[in-house]
Amino acid sequence: MTVVIADTSPINYPILIGEAEILARLYHRIVMPEEVFAELIDDGAPPEVRQWTKHGGSHLQFEELPRSSHAPEESDSYGAGQGGRRR
Repeated sequence: MTVVIADTSPINYPILIGEAEILARLYHRIVMPEEVFAELIDDGAPPEVRQWTKHGGSHLQFEELPRSSHAPEESDSYGAGQGGRRR
């Protein structure tokens, strides 16, 4: 099964509770936008999350995902994820 991660929470929490291996067992492929990857390896992310994301295995894929035609245009009124970090 492939899962597309659009937010950091589905990655953060299993790692923080010591259950990161469940991600590989549940999903043969994890795809996330580069912005999510950047937030997971940001200096503000927990060290264990940064480490796992950098060395999480071949099942992780980072790619630019196409914007839905229903998605709002990006503007300064939107943050970059829960942490609100914009690059």
